[in-house]
Amino acid sequence: MTLIRLCVAATVLYAATCLALPAMAEVQVSSLTPRGLQTGAVTKLGIRGQGLGPDAVLLAPFAIARQAVVGAAKANQLELEVELAPQVVPGVYSVRIASPDGVSAPVLLAVDHLPQQEWSEKVDQMPVALHGQLTGSQILETRLQGKKGMSLVVDLAGQRLGSKVQPVVRLFDTQNHELAWSPPLQRLHGDARCSVVLPADGEYRVELRDRFYRGPAPGYFRLAIGELQTADVWLPASVQRGEATQLTSGISNLPAGSQFSLTAPANDQASQRLAATPWPLIAPTPRVGVSDHPELTEQPAGASRQVLPAAPVAVSGRLAAISETDEYEIPVTAGQKLRITLFADRIGSPIDGVLMVRGEKGNQLARNDDSETESDPQLDFTAPKNVDKVVLAVQDLLRRGGEDYVYRLQVEDLSRPEFDLSLETDQITPPATGVQVLRVAANRRGYNGPIDLALTDLQGNALPGITASGQIAAGMKYGLLQVTASSEALASLVRVQGQNPADPQLTRIAVGPLASDPALAVMAGELGFAVRTAGPALSIAWVDPPEKLRLGGVLPVQIALVRPADGEVRLRLISSLEAPQKTEKVNNVDTQVDDLDQTIRLQSEKAPTDAEAVVQIAGPANATPQAYAVALVAELLSTDKKTVLQTAYSSPQTFSFERALTLKLTSKNTLNALAGEGETGELTGQITRDAGFEGPVTVALKGLIKEYPAPSVEVPADASEFTLPVRFPFGAKAQDLANISLQAIAGEPKSPEAQFSNSIDVKIKVVAGTKPK
Repeated sequence: MTLIRLCVAATVLYAATCLALPAMAEVQVSSLTPRGLQTGAVTKLGIRGQGLGPDAVLLAPFAIARQAVVGAAKANQLELEVELAPQVVPGVYSVRIASPDGVSAPVLLAVDHLPQQEWSEKVDQMPVALHGQLTGSQILETRLQGKKGMSLVVDLAGQRLGSKVQPVVRLFDTQNHELAWSPPLQRLHGDARCSVVLPADGEYRVELRDRFYRGPAPGYFRLAIGELQTADVWLPASVQRGEATQLTSGISNLPAGSQFSLTAPANDQASQRLAATPWPLIAPTPRVGVSDHPELTEQPAGASRQVLPAAPVAVSGRLAAISETDEYEIPVTAGQKLRITLFADRIGSPIDGVLMVRGEKGNQLARNDDSETESDPQLDFTAPKNVDKVVLAVQDLLRRGGEDYVYRLQVEDLSRPEFDLSLETDQITPPATGVQVLRVAANRRGYNGPIDLALTDLQGNALPGITASGQIAAGMKYGLLQVTASSEALASLVRVQGQNPADPQLTRIAVGPLASDPALAVMAGELGFAVRTAGPALSIAWVDPPEKLRLGGVLPVQIALVRPADGEVRLRLISSLEAPQKTEKVNNVDTQVDDLDQTIRLQSEKAPTDAEAVVQIAGPANATPQAYAVALVAELLSTDKKTVLQTAYSSPQTFSFERALTLKLTSKNTLNALAGEGETGELTGQITRDAGFEGPVTVALKGLIKEYPAPSVEVPADASEFTLPVRFPFGAKAQDLANISLQAIAGEPKSPEAQFSNSIDVKIKVVAGTKPK
């Protein structure tokens, strides 16, 4: 699903000014005007924020012919002249500002051939893009001179640039009669557009207002005016990587049947791209999805049921007529698991989709009209026995149709090896003399092997002056990527990618936190990189760390910490260990949260004051005994301790975790326990001590409440077998006890020397016993 969100969210974009910035970001952009750049010309950008200054540069995913700071730049504001070549593909792009303080979060800019100007009450030239603000109950007006027969387009881009404006655009003629109007349109993701052929020469008036006369901030917009060419969707909506594909204008004002050819590079792992076309389109333009499987287009109306190749495959089409149902036949094998997804609302289509799986004779096998997280339908389907083909049917819930009713139908084979990657940050800012460590998460589907991690430019090439290494080990969810940079490293936009070392075709790009919202997914794989040379001195490093840690134990480790004279420093760890989940009450609702007591952690977050000091690293009691990557993190806090001003990382260190004790049951793990006297159930088992470990061990039940005191038994140092009778006080409530486990402990549970065995789940039924005499 993430792939398609990236592919087709051509104009679903994001407001940098609204995004909650990562705490460690020292460079921020609070405002930028205009929200556009002109190709083949120079545009002056006014930028406000923090961490700017004379060394600030614009980072963009397109070529910048020249850029220069104009006048005296300050830390909170500057002006940049930016010159673009004519060949830059029109569209909306995410850009960032980098400086010695780091790199900002993304800001969205429209790029096309239009001159970019501030809002004016009179249009002196056309075509043009006017930039302004529309909030509250404002009503803005501008006037233009039109010619009879002119095909005028008035396109307002606000939400497609990340603004919150919900615009209404109205066009009045020379007699003040309304010629055209547009509310927020779904296919424009909440923006507005009027198109009309002018009936006479004269002055025309364009009026803008918020839909409800209470426009929220930020309300910035870009109003394109002129005889403009627009496109909102291409068909097919996605192309196969490395294959030349003919694309047609799905929704546009181009001549019917307008086509062009696109070939997505075979070695580019990007999931979406802007397409160079023969026409001078205005931004925003639709992005084209890129996949590794066939991407087809619906056959012309009147053709027989379309036959698709076996999954994975996708087809783009249109419900052109009222009550139309499009059907596709696809081969399957008995027991094959398919995931079938319809993309309509996410690409700006008005389709309220219904997705059905039918047998050859029309019998319904499965149906869905909304997925769990989207208004578009999705269903997982397992092919039944004695079935070698099924029919996929697409229709609108209200049986509507028309030129705008486009869709993309994707069929995935869930048995194929696959994984997705995600990050907790979208900014990489290693210090000039240090490292940054990124925690990368893998969502695996049918592939449990290792995943090699790398840092590349947006085309998948190595980055000069930057060294990055890391791996997500086989079977694990998390891995650590270490990034270091030399003086040769330039600020740029980069990607983190992961690859199956045995199959380079299985390479995927990691997406940052922007991917959690479908509106932000279009740029979620583009990360900002800058070497941080400013800021107070802060560094942290291991000092001769040991290689092993006992599970459930605490390990004293010496560290080297360089810190500023002022300010509190907080310490934490990041590791490749996945935290187990536990249930907690959050706002009075049972919620699954990470069980931090079962992770690799520091006993104290407060940083020691000595340059060379000892920290206590606690190991979880129940993790799988294997090697885990661990890095130290030091965070310099603001005076109020609410903001992280700077972050420093150690290089990852691999710890091999092992158990001093292993617990095994020789009895069943289910029993009846008496509340009172009488013959009660018991647990029997064995303790295995690692070589070099001697001493008594206590075997006890965990997870019991006060009404049921935990039974325990001590196993002497010279013994390994145990019997634990399970009995509770007379009068304790008779019931089944849940979430109970058995564990062996050596030493005081809260002491650094304590050792813990593995835990074994047990099921206990409490029954009434007799009263003690």
